[in-house]
Amino acid sequence: MIQFHHVSKRYEDKQKSTIAVDRVSLAIPEGTIYGIIGFSGAGKSTLLRMINGLEKPSEGQVFVADQEISQLADTQLRSRRQKMGMIFQHFHLLWSRTVRENIAFPLEIADVDPATLNKKVDYLLERVGLTEKADDYPSQLSGGQKQRVGIARALANDPSVLLCDEATSALDPETTRSILKLLQEINQELGITLVIVTHEMSVVQSICRQMSVMDHGKVIEEGTVEELFSNPKHPITKRLVTNELKSVDHVEEVLSIHLYDLRNWNSIQQLISRHPVHLQILPGNLNVHQPVISFRVQGKSEDITAVKSILQSANEEGLSC
Repeated sequence: MIQFHHVSKRYEDKQKSTIAVDRVSLAIPEGTIYGIIGFSGAGKSTLLRMINGLEKPSEGQVFVADQEISQLADTQLRSRRQKMGMIFQHFHLLWSRTVRENIAFPLEIADVDPATLNKKVDYLLERVGLTEKADDYPSQLSGGQKQRVGIARALANDPSVLLCDEATSALDPETTRSILKLLQEINQELGITLVIVTHEMSVVQSICRQMSVMDHGKVIEEGTVEELFSNPKHPITKRLVTNELKSVDHVEEVLSIHLYDLRNWNSIQQLISRHPVHLQILPGNLNVHQPVISFRVQGKSEDITAVKSILQSANEEGLSC
């Protein structure tokens, strides 16, 4: 588990003191995919960098697997960092090295023997779908391929935590979806804890289970992705949800479904939450004589079609729209 206990981070200069993180307390469960979202300057990246000790808190404590990061000696911190991979927005690849050599780099630093190193690199190349690009240089790769190299490199030392700092912000929507799918598969197969910093609501809704919203260094709202997307309470969270809906060619429809077929409503909601739609149950539509519930759904037409399909499967005869 990753824990923040009353953590603050200040930057001092001669003129002023800037608070980047302000008294944050947060717990990120082991093995989950956790999103930290907010507008630019909210303090997200600073908070993320305190997990692996690239930033030290001015106040408070950061724990990873019951170790207080800021209290580790240099050798202990280096050892802990080897178990925390990091993926960046701008890839940070070594341009004079091939794909294979980039992935091998952290293993070389860890002094892994050549036979083990080569076997591990071959596995990682295959896992991220870049076997045929092994001898290419970064300049020969697309943005998505570069990020796949970054992911493979981050996995080289078998980390228990993967930190993603705006990892898809430089990618087009289709490539973003493929990278998020890869990260989700890695989480499911390896049980790695993923912490994803982003300003895009669609990213956290696509991949995360839980999330926190930050503004001016504070965590202003937290909960499951489903809760925060369907019922945002803080004005900043509402803006993020609204901006997401406005950022795509979205449509709005009203759907109705018979309540007596909603015994598995929680499971149905989980299926719906995999699609970036905004769901709002409409008041005044529940009638004991006609057990039907109605709700408004907003999103891309293809996502609304997917939601209809989910509901249709749950209730072949009760869906109307």
